[in-house]
Parts: sequence; structure tokens; C-alpha cells
Amino acid sequence: MKSFSLTFFFLAASVACAQQTTPDAVALLKASMDKYASMKSFSVHCVMAPKFKSGKAPAGTPDISVTKDVKFQAPNMFDVEVKLPGVSAHAVSDGKTLLILQGTDGITDKAPARMSNLSDNPILSNPVLMGAGLQMVAGSAGYSDYVDTSKGGPVAGAEETLPDGKKALHVKFPVKGPLPNADLLIGEDSKLIYSATYDIGAAGAGSDGSALEEKYSDFQTDPVLAASVFSTIPPSGAKVQSMADMMKGQQAQQATEEKPPVPIGKPAPDFRVFSLANGEKVKLSDLKGKVVLIDFWATWCPPCRESLPHTEDIFKKYGAKNVQVLTVSDEDAETIRKYITDQKFTFPAFRDPESTAEKLYGVTAIPTLVVIDAKGNLAAYIVGLSPEADIVHALKKAGVSVQ
Repeated sequence: MKSFSLTFFFLAASVACAQQTTPDAVALLKASMDKYASMKSFSVHCVMAPKFKSGKAPAGTPDISVTKDVKFQAPNMFDVEVKLPGVSAHAVSDGKTLLILQGTDGITDKAPARMSNLSDNPILSNPVLMGAGLQMVAGSAGYSDYVDTSKGGPVAGAEETLPDGKKALHVKFPVKGPLPNADLLIGEDSKLIYSATYDIGAAGAGSDGSALEEKYSDFQTDPVLAASVFSTIPPSGAKVQSMADMMKGQQAQQATEEKPPVPIGKPAPDFRVFSLANGEKVKLSDLKGKVVLIDFWATWCPPCRESLPHTEDIFKKYGAKNVQVLTVSDEDAETIRKYITDQKFTFPAFRDPESTAEKLYGVTAIPTLVVIDAKGNLAAYIVGLSPEADIVHALKKAGVSVQ
């Protein structure tokens, strides 16, 4: 599984739902999103714990029960305090800056401009840290950013009776991006979320069909929250670095550990990918005679987003000089197309829906860039965010006349 390593806790997503979308589920989910969007602020207490099909945790499973307190103020200020056995975490946004702390280690980044795009941040996409309605506050206008309709969309589950006698409905849906599938219990009258269950493979229990269930209580609508609640000033003694610096450091470490699929100078493994533009199949072996630059990437990966402008520059400078650029992602076509369009990229984009090419090339961290010479031999294998000059130098070694 490809990733960019993080020091913060992370849980693996499971297989997406394949059930047919039901209109009542869609309507209730959108109404709930609009309910949250209408709030100027809210606060809620959460308790999260694993659930197992067998009804009990397998022997040796660690205690990962979590308590969480969430405060939100429109449009994008939030404070999330999480407590796990032996560790605590804290994510706070003042609307401009994001500070994430785990113990005394911290990361700063730009605050998410839209709450519907929390999954763009690899740490905020973790349901243990976030959840609790925060991605709902974008309203139904953010529905397509939240729900992955290409995998089936919302489905109505069982109806439950709440302690006050009112009804609530389970709404199950695949979440767009790296987040796991969600099952929200939504009040049919209040439109509030009373619980959220995420399908995951919890540590030591993936084969048990485990999930994380988050139950909400003490919900307050439009409370007055002091500005100090959203302070992003790190506490005394905290070791804080920027997200970009952390990612660069970890990518550099990974680069020293990654090995190319074949020795440099040997024939590169053949593969096929599919054009995002027209769906046509393209095989590497069909491109002999050209120098090929392959960029393995994903929309949710911050270093990839920083690296892609280099790939775009190279395509514009050398695309007409016998260089074939292949940007390859295993995400769905809609997600890739939207990101490329929003960023105004013009390079050729391709899908690797079953991650076949990634596996052939041993891609476990992204971005990974591969240069193949005109004879079809591997010329360079670059893991992690790298200066554009390094990529151009690799093209030069493969025989490209560079500027």
C-alpha cells in the first residue's frame, strides 16, 4: 500500500460499499449537511471505540478507546482534543493556520479553506482525529466533495428509536479520498448525527471485520466560543515543524530505502494504463523510441501536489522533444479530472485502476518518478519530492537535449 509516512496514528481503509443508492438516504444526508452548515458554531463530546463482528475483541487487541471534544466556529475554525490510552492529540485551526499536536510533537500547515476538503490533509483525514460532523458543515454544496458517488453513494440502513422517542436512520456511504466508509445515524427530525461508524481494519483485528464507532453527546448549537479556544500558538516546549518540512524529511528517508524494480540500465517492466481523456489503453512497450517520464501520484498526497507543477513544466518544455509524460494515479476518473482541471494542468493523465503499474514498479511512497530511455531501459528512479533540476538532469542522462 503506497503512502507517505506519518508519525501520527493512522488506520487503513477497507473495501467500499457496493449497494445501490437510495433517495431517502441521499435526502437525509444532504439535509443533515445543511443543518450543520446553518450553525454559526457548535460543540460536542464524543466517545469512540472499536466494534467487532464477533462481539468481542480478539485476544491481544490493544485498547484503542478514544474520547474527543470538538468545538467549531464558522467558516473554518475548530478545536479537536483527543485522548487515547497513553497519548493525546490536538488539532486546532484559527481559520488561517492549522496546528496539530501529538504529545510534544507538532505540525503546522495552512488551515483547510473548506471543511468539505478535510481529506486533502493526510492527518485530518483520520477519523480518530476528526469526524464529529466537521466535514458536514460545508452543507449539501459540499456533498460531491464528501461522498464518493462512483462507488455507490448513500444507502439507507436500519431505523432506530432515540432515547427521546424520536426516530433516526442509518445512512451508509463511501467517503471520497483516503477516508474509510461511513455509517451515520442521523435524526430524522433533528438532522443531527448521533453516531458514526467507520469500516476499518483495526490493529490486530482486520480479519474480524472491525469498525470504529463514535457516539456523540452533549451537543450544543451556536455556543459562544472565546477566541482563545482557537489559538494556534504552540505550547511551551513543543517541537513544531511545518507539514512541508516534515514531508520532505520523511520522503528523503524513504528515498534512501526504496529500490527500483530493476537495475538502472536494464529493461523496464512493461505495463498498461488508461488515458483519462478517452479511456484508451496505453502500453509502455508501445512508447519505445521516446524517453518516458512516469509520475506516480494521488490528489490526496501533499508532496505530489507540490511536485506536479514540475511535471507540468517538463511537459511544456520537453513534450515536443520526444519526451512522453505519463502521470499515473489509481484514483477514480472524476477525482483526478477535477483536480487537474482546477489546477489547470495540461500534461497527459492516466489511470492505473488496479494499481498494476505501481506494483510492478514497487511504488510504496509517492510521488515516485521514473525515467525510461528511448530503448526501454530504466534510466532513473526518484522517490519523494525532488527539485525540478534533478528530474531534468535524469532526462538529460536518458538522452534528452535539455535547456
